[in-house]
Amino acid sequence: MEKTKRIDWEELWPRLLGLYPFIAEDGGNYTAVLLTEGEELVDSRKTKTVLAHLARNFALDLTLVKARGQKVLCCRREVPLVLLPELVLLPVKRREAPMKDAGSLGYVVLSQIAGWEEAKDPPYRTRIAFHHGGFMEVLTTPGTFRKKVAEAELVLGDYHRRHHPPQHLPGYPVSYGWPVEGQPALYFRERLSKRGYTGHY
Repeated sequence: MEKTKRIDWEELWPRLLGLYPFIAEDGGNYTAVLLTEGEELVDSRKTKTVLAHLARNFALDLTLVKARGQKVLCCRREVPLVLLPELVLLPVKRREAPMKDAGSLGYVVLSQIAGWEEAKDPPYRTRIAFHHGGFMEVLTTPGTFRKKVAEAELVLGDYHRRHHPPQHLPGYPVSYGWPVEGQPALYFRERLSKRGYTGHY
């Protein structure tokens, strides 16, 4: 994996599949970033910091994005993060935190998920497959991951409702660029046999 001190999300975010924390050989608490075409990068910062940097690329405050998801789902735990309709991040448990504040959660991009199945190699519980090839194994169980996908749909639905053009006002309706005019916004509705959902936007 190629190591970098700071990932430039301006060009790379459309290729993001997922990211997760790990302890490197030098003892650093770094973040692995999975991209399309099998590319993997290492950001030398904590995953929480990398996420905040990604959100700022869209002029978003990660704390407020998380708070909105918690309000929609009526919970205070980790929730899906909607940065854009095409960039919804599902939280998954990647590891047991090796130390306080080291972080245990990784994230996968909803629109990149092709399906999932039970992982064969412990301690991992679920193997997540991506549309562009590649996979990510996590400690989250398949049943819990299925629930995360359903929660992401709810939070994304709230995003669309809040960004829908107001009606009967001067200058409206206007286009926000997604979904493309005349095209439906597709959600995860198809299922892989005994493996969960599959779909695309």
